[in-house]
Amino acid sequence: MRQMHDKLASDIETLKGRRAMGSFLRMEDKADSMLDETNAMSELNQEPVDEAKPLEEKYSSEGSTAVEDELNRLKSDMGL
Repeated sequence: MRQMHDKLASDIETLKGRRAMGSFLRMEDKADSMLDETNAMSELNQEPVDEAKPLEEKYSSEGSTAVEDELNRLKSDMGL
């Protein structure tokens, strides 16, 4: 009878441990989900990076005349 009582007590402790671990894993999943959502919102709220702007500035005013001059020189070399 004592062995059965000890076995039952041991089984109860095992179940409590599993339940506690399950609760911990659910909390961990919830925290991970909240962190993922926060990171996604942070990324969406960042200012967009205009990667074309520096290139537009580089090739806008002063660069375009040099390009046009080079194009016209090549055309004349080809007889066009």
